[in-house]
Amino acid sequence: GKKSKTIPFDKITDCDMEEPAGTSCFCFIPEVLTTVNIDTASSGQDGSRELSIAGLKNPLGFKKLTWAMKRSASQGRSGVIPSDVIDQGNVDNKGGQGSVTMLLTEIR
Repeated sequence: GKKSKTIPFDKITDCDMEEPAGTSCFCFIPEVLTTVNIDTASSGQDGSRELSIAGLKNPLGFKKLTWAMKRSASQGRSGVIPSDVIDQGNVDNKGGQGSVTMLLTEIR
């Protein structure tokens, strides 16, 4: 079934990536999906993650965007994406912040 989870940016303590390596299913199928793990202060006590997302098209961009949004939220500029994040190609320059909204909607 469908699952939904909301984690406020101010609760995020870590955002890391697990790159694919090796194979699965009796060494016949190569691992190809990168997983982005998001932790909060209450997660990880038993080795679990608050949220794991696998198969994003641009996992590094998602990670950088997550940290940029967390920094902007902590500075009281909620929802404002710094231009340096957009300029680095992590967000589509043509679509600007509209493409960020589309990215976050697709993840949802």
